Amino acid sequence: MSSALYGFDRSLEEASRSLGAGPVKTFFRITFPQIRLAVFGGALFAFNVSFDEVVVTLFISGVHSKTLPVKVWDAIIYEITPILPAISALIIAASVLMLTPLLLYRRRS
Repeated sequence: MSSALYGFDRSLEEASRSLGAGPVKTFFRITFPQIRLAVFGGALFAFNVSFDEVVVTLFISGVHSKTLPVKVWDAIIYEITPILPAISALIIAASVLMLTPLLLYRRRS
């Protein structure tokens, strides 16, 4: 994210604002298109890292709250059900679906 914001040209935002665009319109028409690859890449990275942090989640999660990585960990340790391969397939599919538009966009550029 920081590299995308470092290369961001602020004068485009200023020009948009001086031509009468509001802050929301400026963000969605000028700012976000320039940083969207970094935002989506960061979201994908955070999604993948969250599954790596099962140990931390086991320590800080309460009794009544269970995150998906903790449920997957419990399923691995305590029971063998077909839910675990289904969850794994969904995680892989979500990662592929998030990466495909980024790769297609890069190929067109």
